[in-house]
Amino acid sequence: MLSLSLLYSTSYFQLEALIANDGKDVEIQSVIAEVPDILHRCVKRDEAALLIAQKVFRSLYENASKSTYVTWLLATLAAIRDVCKLIAKEITSWVIYSEEENKFNLDIVTGLIRSEILNLGDYDVHLAKIIDSGRNKTATEFAISLVQTLITQEPSGVSELCNVVDALSKLAIRPGSPESLQQLIEIAKSNFKNAASFAAMKDEKVLSGRPSSVYKEENDSAFADAVSFQDQVAVLFSDWCHICDHPTMGDSAYSHYIVQLQQHGLLKGDDLTDRFFHTLTELAITHAVVSEQVIAPGGMSQQPAQQLQISYFSIDSYSKLVTLMFKYGVDLGPNKGSLLLKILSITTRIIQKEMLKKRKFLSILGHILDYL
Repeated sequence: MLSLSLLYSTSYFQLEALIANDGKDVEIQSVIAEVPDILHRCVKRDEAALLIAQKVFRSLYENASKSTYVTWLLATLAAIRDVCKLIAKEITSWVIYSEEENKFNLDIVTGLIRSEILNLGDYDVHLAKIIDSGRNKTATEFAISLVQTLITQEPSGVSELCNVVDALSKLAIRPGSPESLQQLIEIAKSNFKNAASFAAMKDEKVLSGRPSSVYKEENDSAFADAVSFQDQVAVLFSDWCHICDHPTMGDSAYSHYIVQLQQHGLLKGDDLTDRFFHTLTELAITHAVVSEQVIAPGGMSQQPAQQLQISYFSIDSYSKLVTLMFKYGVDLGPNKGSLLLKILSITTRIIQKEMLKKRKFLSILGHILDYL
C-alpha cells in the first residue's frame, strides 16, 4: 500500500510539472489515467483523494486564465471523483463557501458542471437562495450568465437548475424586466419540458406494475379532473418511489420532482392539496400491505391461504417526500406550517377511518407519524 507522501511524489507533482511545462497531451493523459489506481493502493484512500482534490481545486483558481491547464485539472478531479464519491459533495461545499471572486468564476463552475463534479442539487438550492429576489446583483448576474452558458454548452445542466430558473423567472415577470431575460427563461423552461429528467425511470416497473412516466405538460385542471386524478397521483407516487429506490440519483432529482409538484399546483395548501395527500397516504398504505400466497406442505395449493406481509418502503418513501418538500419547496413561505398541519390532519383522519376497518393498519400509519 502507498503512503500519502509517495502519492504526492508520483502523482500530483508529476502532473503539475507536466501541465506547467506544456507537456505532451499523451503524457498528461497517462498520468491522469494512473490516478485511480494509485489512490486504490493508498493506505487511506479517501483521505488521500481529499487531500489531492484540495490541491487540484486550489490550482484551478490559481490558473483560471489558462484554459488548457483548467481542462486537465478538471479531468484530474473527475478521475479522483470516480474513486471517491465523497469528492463531489466536498467540492460543491468548497465552491459554495469560497470567496466571491472564486464563487462566481463562470468558466470554472461550468467546467465543474460539465465534468459532473458538482452536486447540482445542493448548488442549485444555494445559488437560488443567494440571488435573494434580485437583491444580490452579483449573484443574479452570475446566475443569468450561467444559465445562458449551459443552454449553449450543456443543456442537460439547465434542467438540474430548476430552483435557479424559478428564481430568475420571478425577476423576469417584474415590470421593466429586460426582454432578453424573459426570452432566456422561456428557453430554459423548454429544456425542462424536453429533457429526460427522469430518463432512468423509463421502462421500470414501480409498485403499480406499470412503467414510470416522464412528466408531461399538464396544467392544474388536469389534476382537478376527478376521473383521472387517482391514476395521475398513482403515477406520480410511482415516480417518487423509484427515485427513493435509487438514492444515487441524488438531491437534484428530489428537488426537481418537488418543484414539479409545485408547478402542477399540488402544494398550494388548498382543496387540491388535501386530495393529493389523502390519495398519496392511501396509496402508501395499499402498497405497504402485500398479500402472499401460502402453499400447503408438499406443494399442494388447492386451497391457498393469503398471508399479509408488511413492507414499509412505500411508507418511508411517502414520509421522505413530506420531509424533503419543506427542504426543497420554493416559496412555500408562511404556508409551511399550515401545510404540515394539513398533512398531519389527513393522516389522523385516515387513522380513524382505518381503525374501524383493520387494526393492522395502525402500525403502518403510526410509522408515518414516527417518521414525521
